[in-house]
Amino acid sequence: MSRLPTLLVLPYPPSANTLYRTVVRGKRAIPIKSAEHREYFEAVARATRDVQLLWPEEAPLVVTLRLFRPRRVGDVDGPVKALLDSLNGRAWVDDSQIVELHVFRGDDKARPRVEVSISPAAPTRSTP
Repeated sequence: MSRLPTLLVLPYPPSANTLYRTVVRGKRAIPIKSAEHREYFEAVARATRDVQLLWPEEAPLVVTLRLFRPRRVGDVDGPVKALLDSLNGRAWVDDSQIVELHVFRGDDKARPRVEVSISPAAPTRSTP
């Protein structure tokens, strides 16, 4: 089935460094989602509330991210983990469907955001 690329505009994600915090219980350190992580997932849920699993089939996908940072700090890969995970079950079944990922970074203090373009991956030829 041929499908057109999908474009989503979402809030700018938090860095992967802030996704979890560690709680010590007895002698065990347990990672739990940070409040910032939960808030971001809720923001993506609100932004995609009218989206009904855009890519329901577990087909390979190409995803292009255009990150527009609120400040000129941070690396390009820090926000990607939270963003991709937040779209599981919303834009695709699971981010393991992504076989090609392109990330571009820019700055926009007035309107930080991420523009997500999703399209089917070109069929690959299997080798005998």
